[in-house]
Amino acid sequence: MSIFELFPYDLDLVSPGNIAAGKDFWAKLPDLAAGVPTARLLMIASTFEPKHVLSGFQRMAVPEQGLPTMIRGFKSIFEQHIMGATQATRSMRLLMVFDSKQGDASTEKILRSYGLRARALDETIQIPFTSMENKWNRGISPDGQHWAVVESTVQQSGVMHLSYLHSLLSLDFPLWMSIDIETMAKRDSMSMLKIKTTSARFEKSKDMEAQEDARDVSNVAVALRKEIQSSGMALHHFRLRVLVSGNSAAQLNERLQIVRSNSGIELQTWESEIGLVSEMFSSDAPAGVRGSLTTTRGILSAAGSPMVFRRRTSTRGVLIGQDSNQSPVIMNLFDPNNPSYNLLCLGQSGSGKTFAIQLMILRHMLMGCRAVMVDPQGNIDWSFLGKDVTETITLGTEKARLNVLEMTDDELPQQVETVLSRLKLLEIYRDRDSDSLARTILDHCLSEMYEPIWGTDIEAPTLLHLHRRLKQMESDNPADEIGTTAKLMAYRLSRYTEGSQADLFCGQSTVDLSLSAPITVFDISRLPSPETDGNLRAALLSILVGGTSQGIKRMRRSNHPARNAPMIWFIDEMGVLMRDPVIASNTSYEFKTARARQVSMIVADQDLHSLLGRADEHGTHHGLPMLSNAAMSMIFFQKGAERGSIDTYFPDLPPTLKERIFHQGLGQCVLQMPGEVMAVNIQPSPFEGIVLSSCQTDRDRRDEIVKKLRSQLEV
Repeated sequence: MSIFELFPYDLDLVSPGNIAAGKDFWAKLPDLAAGVPTARLLMIASTFEPKHVLSGFQRMAVPEQGLPTMIRGFKSIFEQHIMGATQATRSMRLLMVFDSKQGDASTEKILRSYGLRARALDETIQIPFTSMENKWNRGISPDGQHWAVVESTVQQSGVMHLSYLHSLLSLDFPLWMSIDIETMAKRDSMSMLKIKTTSARFEKSKDMEAQEDARDVSNVAVALRKEIQSSGMALHHFRLRVLVSGNSAAQLNERLQIVRSNSGIELQTWESEIGLVSEMFSSDAPAGVRGSLTTTRGILSAAGSPMVFRRRTSTRGVLIGQDSNQSPVIMNLFDPNNPSYNLLCLGQSGSGKTFAIQLMILRHMLMGCRAVMVDPQGNIDWSFLGKDVTETITLGTEKARLNVLEMTDDELPQQVETVLSRLKLLEIYRDRDSDSLARTILDHCLSEMYEPIWGTDIEAPTLLHLHRRLKQMESDNPADEIGTTAKLMAYRLSRYTEGSQADLFCGQSTVDLSLSAPITVFDISRLPSPETDGNLRAALLSILVGGTSQGIKRMRRSNHPARNAPMIWFIDEMGVLMRDPVIASNTSYEFKTARARQVSMIVADQDLHSLLGRADEHGTHHGLPMLSNAAMSMIFFQKGAERGSIDTYFPDLPPTLKERIFHQGLGQCVLQMPGEVMAVNIQPSPFEGIVLSSCQTDRDRRDEIVKKLRSQLEV
């Protein structure tokens, strides 16, 4: 016998296909079950409270003594925020007892194929009390709680809807409910219906009402037989049991009345034998079910109702906000169950995208994460954490030079290809230059410069070295095409060795890529803008991305105390790097392989058009691999013109959420995580709202708040 935990969907978000898939499981129960074709669903409804969120976070957080001073102070603020911002919400755990012919792993796959997200459990089902004084239809446990069980009636009238149990599940006191289901074999179903039809036909009562009832039974039986024959559906018996408790007999009676009035199906007006509790919590599937008779269409609602009552109760991570049910949304970028740790973020300027990512990173620091952030606007200022935590490096100045020939790849051939792409972006050579001669010349020069030093600690060559090589080639071949092409490229290169861009490019890199600080911010606001010189900006960013990747790898191989710490790598304005296919490929490779290095890459841009970059001659966008390798996505406000792209690249988004994207307010997003999607309101604490703000008035207030907090911590 196996016990599975089932993971429900949101009623408002679940696709009709996921709901409909469940009917095939119940119809085919006789083929799947090892014994009697029965199964039991057990629902445990309770209240999910702020203390549960706090407890889950504290289990994941780094002990205070292992945190820098300001991070330690922020932890206390965040814990207060959890208790104040989180509302108590109803939650439900859904279990299924099913005697399958297959092993647990195979049964999990079978259940998923029928739209039932499941995980096999190796634990027994716990009864909510240790013992009970049995008084037939009532019981009293040692803690003084009074207990009773109420069942559904055998004859049901009306139509069940998917939400028929939701009022019960939403009540503000604990409930335990079980649904027992038995599926009749098709042969047995047809035989039973035939008997009912025959019995009704030969009804001999002269009572008009009895004759009318007999005709109704006959008509229903005929209709059911046709439905079973034409659609492949089956007949089922199902039974609902509800276990209710109270602090006293009076409270129990009051709650029983509330349960009966809120149930979507008819419940008996009396309580059943209290000993039925042992059956409800049994690890064995029902031996048989005596209950209401319904078709697979009806059982889809009966069993489907708890499957679409989704209330989030995850606590292993950091709180980022609330969903549309006011349930807390917990995120852990490094959840080991995720296929990757990467997140893709879209949002127009002013939508709250960058603020939300900063908030998420700051809270992940409490779990021992480190971070690298690429800031295109110069708006990220984390100096409030102190110099022992944050290092900000401003690129585009003489003090922060990047060497185009910096060694950022693991293999020599790939290094040469990467540098060639950077030189192409700098327009040192172009595709039309003497066919492939210019590229061949550069390939030869680069290989000659790299080969003697590859694998050593010798510094990388610079553009000045390359310029000298080209001038030498021009001198050695004065009268042929090689010399002419080398001369042209040396002339173009002079802009970067002795001209207007020499301060940025002529010499070794002066940017510290050791990532020694817990937070490293690369301010790239002084680099050429995408509008004025996007290619130059892309070349510099590719050096930064490659150098950062090497810095992470060096840290992992070092004896640094934080060498094993999870690393968050946030790159805003990602689309700029998609201008060149080789650089785009390299960046996508970093994205794809980040999980192996314990890295969560967060890439962001205003919209999909910007993020995916230009299409190549085959119509393929360079950024597509990142889209497919992101386990999570956050979509903030998008303009109506992006509807087509959203439809194309996010086809599985429920229509209600897809429409929401174009009307969201500040700090609202649609969040996709493995196996679920939801609307989220990002919730900063007042402290975070000030210290992460890019508004100057908030930054003035921040300095006062931080100074006060630091003085309190030092005391």
